[in-house]
Amino acid sequence: FACAQNIFVTNNGGNIPGGNSVEEISVSDNTDTYSTFASTDLNGPTGLAFNSAGDLFVANNGSDNIVEFNSQGQNPTIFATGLSNPRGLAFDSNGNLWVANQSSSTVEEFSSGGTLERTVTTNLNFPNAMTISGGNLYVTNGYGNDIVQISLSTGVASVFATTDLNSPNGIVSVGSGANTDFFVVNHTPYPSVVEFNSSGALVGTL
Repeated sequence: FACAQNIFVTNNGGNIPGGNSVEEISVSDNTDTYSTFASTDLNGPTGLAFNSAGDLFVANNGSDNIVEFNSQGQNPTIFATGLSNPRGLAFDSNGNLWVANQSSSTVEEFSSGGTLERTVTTNLNFPNAMTISGGNLYVTNGYGNDIVQISLSTGVASVFATTDLNSPNGIVSVGSGANTDFFVVNHTPYPSVVEFNSSGALVGTL
């Protein structure tokens, strides 16, 4: 997740020392140095998102909750509980937080105060990454091998794209309106990026 001049990533270990943290990577000085931004109360962190005030929200896959930090990565509080292997997070323009639950194959909408407002189940199959564009939420379906479009206003879900998708687990939207393009990461059989236009038609594979 990019914010200002830096990049923030969740860390479960692997190539970054430590684990159960959010790392801040500085790119402004071209050194790609990183430091721990937040770690308290994190257990298997996956998705993350910042609200309009700059507060950080992290999906805790290991504890089935969402942890909220202030803009300095401090003062953690539990924002929402009772989730089911939460992964992707995304804020809409009303300040509501949308959460992709992998194990229950649901997407949930929470108010800015942490109240559950809506649960979407239609066409979802192991959802993970999400992006918001033009009044809709776009969700990658890891087992469904497709992208699901969910209306932010009505919660109605429909299949947006399927071509050349294989265990998609990352998505970002670029542009607006009819000029929006979606870039989707395929996890298997090898990492690749597939591009779709605003109508869900395949543009190409990178």
